[in-house]
Amino acid sequence: NNALIDFQKGGLDFRTGFWQGYQEVDLEAVIDLGESKVFTEISTTFLQDENSWIFMPEEVIYEVSEDGENYKEIGRVKNDIPWTHKGAIIKSFKIEDAYYGRYIRVRGDNNGFCPEGHKGKGGQAWIFVDEITVK
Repeated sequence: NNALIDFQKGGLDFRTGFWQGYQEVDLEAVIDLGESKVFTEISTTFLQDENSWIFMPEEVIYEVSEDGENYKEIGRVKNDIPWTHKGAIIKSFKIEDAYYGRYIRVRGDNNGFCPEGHKGKGGQAWIFVDEITVK
């Protein structure tokens, strides 16, 4: 349950056990800060390894809530790493400003399928996420 907030960073090899993989589905994670408070940064780390059918999310959406049910979007970050990038690469999606709330929801949009031109075209794609950090 705490794998995405355990301060254990994954490396370029997705098989280390530090990464959480999601095949053909989006990431949706909720962090409960325990009480409403001010925070200034949220970042989420993703891995891409096109040879293993792992791609960056199309975008990452950050939302905040006081009650855990009604969320307000506070930022979104689009991916700028092309799927054609050879080899493994790690990217941190980050927003910075002054935010207030108790619950933070992070959503990472999965392509669902390997893109046109990829050797696995039409096959189920993965997204791999590691740490969600709140400062």
